[in-house]
Amino acid sequence: RLITSATGGKVGNTSISPDGRFVVYKDDAADRKQGLFIRQVATGASRPIVPAEEVFFRGTTFSRDGNLVYYVVMSNSHPTGALFQVPVIGGQSKQLLSNIATPISFSPDGKQFSYAYQRSLMVANIDGSDAHEVATSYGSGQNGPSPPAWSPDGKHIAYGSMAADGGPYVRVFALVVGTGEVKQLSNEKWGSVRRALWLADGKGLILLACAPEQDFSQIFEVSYPSGEVRRITNDVNGHGHISLGLTADSGTLVTQQEDDVAHLWLVTNDNPADSKQITMAENATEGRFGLAWLGDGELIYSLRVDLGWNLWRTRADGTEQESVTGEPYRHESPAISSDGSFMVFRSTRRAGTYHLWTATANGKEIKQLTSANNAEDDSPRLSPDGSWIVYSSVVAGKSRLWRIGTNGGEPKQLTDYQTVSPDISPDGKSIACVFLDQSLKPARWRVAIISSEGGLPLKVIDLPATTDINRSTMDGRAVTYVRWLSGGQAIAYVDLQNGASNIWSQPINGGAPKQLTAFSSGLIFNFDISPDGKRIACSRGTRSSDVILITDFR
Repeated sequence: RLITSATGGKVGNTSISPDGRFVVYKDDAADRKQGLFIRQVATGASRPIVPAEEVFFRGTTFSRDGNLVYYVVMSNSHPTGALFQVPVIGGQSKQLLSNIATPISFSPDGKQFSYAYQRSLMVANIDGSDAHEVATSYGSGQNGPSPPAWSPDGKHIAYGSMAADGGPYVRVFALVVGTGEVKQLSNEKWGSVRRALWLADGKGLILLACAPEQDFSQIFEVSYPSGEVRRITNDVNGHGHISLGLTADSGTLVTQQEDDVAHLWLVTNDNPADSKQITMAENATEGRFGLAWLGDGELIYSLRVDLGWNLWRTRADGTEQESVTGEPYRHESPAISSDGSFMVFRSTRRAGTYHLWTATANGKEIKQLTSANNAEDDSPRLSPDGSWIVYSSVVAGKSRLWRIGTNGGEPKQLTDYQTVSPDISPDGKSIACVFLDQSLKPARWRVAIISSEGGLPLKVIDLPATTDINRSTMDGRAVTYVRWLSGGQAIAYVDLQNGASNIWSQPINGGAPKQLTAFSSGLIFNFDISPDGKRIACSRGTRSSDVILITDFR
């Protein structure tokens, strides 16, 4: 296997021209802006073709003749996604359609393309007209069809989806074009299928996919029609969410190589300069998917070990680290009761779908709390008295807030509009959350304060454009976390300026924000504030990725 590094930095959304001469990729600029670049493989020369803007790219595809790049973005102006085309040599981008969540795949004659939106597999004409549904996927939460792949003979459109029997895993299916028939191509079970491409001879598919209970993608070949699976890559780190391209002769693959590192840090709340790294595991992503204070002296945090993400426990000085959950599942987003006796977290430990679970603080007496069909639960937060939990639940791409008793019972829906990332006020009467304000044109994400009993926003707060708020739920998870400060008069959030993340507070009744941390580099992935309000724990580190080429893989 020959692998060559194409570029360095924070890149992704890569694909390759049919003749293999050019690679397109997005690159992150300062303060959340992203742009598209073309790189000539032979010389290494690159140039921008789409200037950096406050958008979130969702995939790229070259036209069959290699003269155009088609790309999908989400942004304030396009919260449900939009498809554009731009010449390879650069120039004016042209919008073709809205309501799109994946990169496209062209029919062999180049007259149509397929794509996915929410739970629908869609087909449209090359100019974006006559967009219509051709199949509906099964499954929970954000798990609509994966980016589809139109076969070389034009007879099938392949995609990943959960099965009709409601099983938790993703399988590879194909729509028989013109008949509406859907058939399963392989019995292999996947945690997710992120992109699929047909081989030029039609005898198989190349998949960017995750094995069950894993979060880092690898590249596989699925033979057609036998359905046999062969692994192409077996790397420690993943290959991204959407980065996969294949030349017309199927001789060269392009993808990205990820390298994320995160450790736990403590910061004194009234002294931003007083910060200290407390965990130092090599090549680890500690707290990347959640951390929470256990009293004022300990922390529970997520850590990937072997095949699964587990919850670990450490003292606030970094000593006495120990595993709390040890199974090969995903355990994330812990929240701890105020008396430290129990916790709630989300996990795939049964049926492979994210639901909420409770356990004692040392990981004993684990019980499933939520189990709604076709739903994925996230971001649980406990009330101050420990009697109820608020969380977000996603069904068919729509996220709502729900409330459930700590001991179970019937959940109560709190919002009927797009809402994520809740947190409960210190007095238990209010919930801060991130919501999509569709009264604005274009719609945009804002912070809302709602009653703990649910309903419409009682107060709305705008955070700076440099926060991640405009990308909430774009990858299936909230990426902007708001937390109440003690006293209930302000919320805390993460802002990115000049390439460095810091935590700020914003009074809910107005006023200037206040900086709570003073880092000059690095990213903050997650954070929590100690019960006494004196210290902030955060998961902090770096994210990097490179475009790579793979040949001789068959």
